Amino acid sequence: QSSQKKMTVASEGQFRARALIKDLRQQKSFIVNLNFNVVRGKALRLDVSSPLSQHLATFVVTPKELSYIMIPEKTYYLGKMKDNAMAGLLPVPLNAAWLENILFRNAFETKVWICTQGKSGMVDQCENLKEKINILWSQSENKKPRIDVKHPSGEIQMNFHVAQSKVEAGVSLETLKAPKGFRTVR
Repeated sequence: QSSQKKMTVASEGQFRARALIKDLRQQKSFIVNLNFNVVRGKALRLDVSSPLSQHLATFVVTPKELSYIMIPEKTYYLGKMKDNAMAGLLPVPLNAAWLENILFRNAFETKVWICTQGKSGMVDQCENLKEKINILWSQSENKKPRIDVKHPSGEIQMNFHVAQSKVEAGVSLETLKAPKGFRTVR
């Protein structure tokens, strides 16, 4: 738990997780690998791959804009933050701007979120009543960090196997450029 506490105050980090994503409306489940690189308040990059390491998507979030590429659909987006930007990947209406708080286990500082702390003094749960989203931080059986995100339309269970207080060497947090042959979406 001390490593988790260190991460709550780190200024940057790399987080790798295997995520089980359940789409409750379509009654489907799938597993993806998530690789997050974050410099707080500046940029967050999320690379998504299949269990066999096939690149599926990349998102780069900055305070002013969002850029992403969805590989199977060959789509590219660059523009203002959209609440539904991750809808093609997740059945939960998860705003990409919330990822920094979720990864660093920080309470949300808006009135729509209600967060509670556990005995350790760290945030254990946050709930957004308006969006019907519940986020729970815990540990898996092997003492690794686990984050569960629940919504009436779906669930995400992220089991982390890497959480370190440095961005991965060689990873660009720059806005993504449109790859050749990709369609730009608005």
